[in-house]
Amino acid sequence: MNSDTSQYKVIPTRDCIAYIEKYGLTIDDDSDYRIKSTSGLVYTLSNNEVVLLPTNFDLDYPGIVFKNLDVFKYYAALDFFPIGEQNMTWFERYNKQIQQFREKREFYSNPLETLNITLPFKNTEEIKSAFLKVESFIASTKCKDFSFQQVHMIYSFGLAVTNYLIDYKGYKLLLKSGYENYNPITNVLIEKNGGIKDILTISLIDFDSYRSENDLMKFLNFLN
Repeated sequence: MNSDTSQYKVIPTRDCIAYIEKYGLTIDDDSDYRIKSTSGLVYTLSNNEVVLLPTNFDLDYPGIVFKNLDVFKYYAALDFFPIGEQNMTWFERYNKQIQQFREKREFYSNPLETLNITLPFKNTEEIKSAFLKVESFIASTKCKDFSFQQVHMIYSFGLAVTNYLIDYKGYKLLLKSGYENYNPITNVLIEKNGGIKDILTISLIDFDSYRSENDLMKFLNFLN
């Protein structure tokens, strides 16, 4: 059933709201079921279809119309709802790989090696060189917002830096489970002497705002 799209359809939340109203329900009605993320509302229609909406009612975010309750329960038990990869965040799409990035390093090394970046990092000079190569890649393809490919490259860099800090700087890895609206994600944190850092978020911010060598040095100093 996992790939059987005849059992459900993914449509924008605005269309889901209009659809449940067609059957005499509104978003003010009580949700019939709870999903593990607690960020979804579930409505059972008189035709036995089941509709899932996000609790934030983001009109552009995908909702799902399931063929019946059994199909909904199948995905609820999986704790993963098929909203389509194009609608998923990087953390949703690669949740399992993120959990295993220490053991299966090819997940982040393969993208970086396409830029002739040598891994693993052993010092900040290697990180500086890699940062500049990733920055050049981002600048050459930068649009108003990052593309998924750019985000994947940036977060791959962040995972490589995270491994450097664990392997050479005495940081401890902390994997923190969470959710997007429907689906589970894993946040990657590191800790040392009570201080916690989120290198992935820092990397994304720095590549978005990188303008000069001084900005790069701020990033590298942050690693010390």
